[in-house]
Amino acid sequence: MSDLGAGTARPAPVAAETLPLRTLIGLTVAYAAFGLVVYRGALNGPFISDDSMYITSNPFLGLPVAEMVVAVFEPTGESRHYAGGNYAPVMHVAHAVEARLFRGDTRGYHIVNVFVHALNGALLFALLLRAGLPQAVGLAASALFVFHPANVEVVAWISQLRSLLAMAGALAGLLLIGRAPVLSAALFAAALLAKASASFALPMAAVFVYARYRRGEPIRRERLGLALWVAALAVYTPLQMSVFSDMSRAVLEPYPDLWTHARSMLAIFARYLAMAATGYGTAAFHEPEPVRSNLDPWWVAGLVASVCLAIRIAWTLRRADPEAGWWLGALAAHAPISQVLPFMFGMGDRYLYFVLPGLIGGTCLAASALARRVGISGTGWLPRVALAVGLVWIGAFALQASRRAPLWQHEGFLLEDAAAHYPNGAIGHYVRGVLALERSDPDTALAELRASAERGGGFAHPFFGDPWLLPLHADPRFQQLVRDMAQMEIDAARTRPPSTPSQLFILANSHYLRGEHDEAIELLERYLRVSGSSDTEALRLVDRIRRERNGLANTGPFSSIPVTGSKPAFDFPSGRPLGPDEWPDL
Repeated sequence: MSDLGAGTARPAPVAAETLPLRTLIGLTVAYAAFGLVVYRGALNGPFISDDSMYITSNPFLGLPVAEMVVAVFEPTGESRHYAGGNYAPVMHVAHAVEARLFRGDTRGYHIVNVFVHALNGALLFALLLRAGLPQAVGLAASALFVFHPANVEVVAWISQLRSLLAMAGALAGLLLIGRAPVLSAALFAAALLAKASASFALPMAAVFVYARYRRGEPIRRERLGLALWVAALAVYTPLQMSVFSDMSRAVLEPYPDLWTHARSMLAIFARYLAMAATGYGTAAFHEPEPVRSNLDPWWVAGLVASVCLAIRIAWTLRRADPEAGWWLGALAAHAPISQVLPFMFGMGDRYLYFVLPGLIGGTCLAASALARRVGISGTGWLPRVALAVGLVWIGAFALQASRRAPLWQHEGFLLEDAAAHYPNGAIGHYVRGVLALERSDPDTALAELRASAERGGGFAHPFFGDPWLLPLHADPRFQQLVRDMAQMEIDAARTRPPSTPSQLFILANSHYLRGEHDEAIELLERYLRVSGSSDTEALRLVDRIRRERNGLANTGPFSSIPVTGSKPAFDFPSGRPLGPDEWPDL
């Protein structure tokens, strides 16, 4: 152990018994109470966006319990179509319980999300104490996590319960790996079965066990637990791998060359770091521009941060310092969302959820090591000033989170927020197109809508069938734009076939818009088989296309708003889209 260096070793980790179960429960309740205040603006929010696929249109949630459990745990079963192609049986079970308890009352779903998020804050506090940090530091750090404004998306979006449960299982598993290795592995496995992102905890666990080994401490139980964790991930990975290619379903290739791609990845990394530290840049939808200049400050900052982090990880790993585990956990959480495989909307507030614990723990431990190195006492004036700054920081985060929570009252607010932050993105062009149409300016509207499609909006926005765009249906320029967008979707499906009912339905409509009746009918019939439903609107659309194909009808797709099987994608709280001067001040 001589390589640890004199005077640089961390103090012995605090024993697990220093945080009794009653204290963990008490802190969870306290965080939940504050959380209900911070997130009160979202508690009455409706089911939004993906909530339809995961909850309101999910036929498995209403099955008898035994039948439902068997169906959702079937690895190749149809339940994956209602989990974005993911193998996530724990998510289905959790939503089935909620559906029985709350039915259509969304307040219950929102309150559950707040409580699970509060539990995650308490578990993070316990893990920080285990790392040897003082209680005041651990409490402040976990409060930063609980009230971080980027986490509003996870907490306020009902179907993000899967992320909350995955985090809970991962953190609890880390806490128990040395005391109850089998239970720890079961929690980690359950976390994976809620969301694959829970895998971030495995490198953390590996480094923590390695650090104990290097300190000469017994690791028999930890070694068993780690082996079971590895086995759980090994079994789960083949079941999940098939979905990763579908995750990168983007109509347009966002990066023209490898160097632009690399610069953009580093810039996104820097943006996430800035968001983690300050809350800067939170948005409902992110559409950062590809980085085409070597002088772009974001990619330079990302490069510098990456080099510094790599050096710190190498240094702490060499010293067998548990701090390395926190940094590696953050990197493991960032890897799948780093744009190595490009996907639509290359950033997301919710993606930071699994990165934050590692960043918080690593930063706190690095600061603690620096304080010891320079001889700063834990009872001196400087730590007290730092704690006071931390409290102000927490308050600022809570205020920012409370201001963002009401966005989840309505999809229209999310659009307006996205357009305000990325005015040149696909959503920004779309909103301006609708505004131009409201001013009876179809030329500008069509130009904005085409710009939206060129930014990838052709995949994100169902222009055909959007009631706001109905006045354009008779315009040949709009019809050609829609056909061009449909071809983009068809081209994308050649390399990334549809894996969910909604993707099948979108692709069927794309073929219909191109006048390819046989392909549209075949896909709609597959949609009906896969979804296991007798969707009357889909059946009517099949009948309509057959009649047109056989010459029994001469209506065409642009004769009326098409059947979509769901409510219009975008709606505005005021009854119309808000102008730029009316967007919320966020």
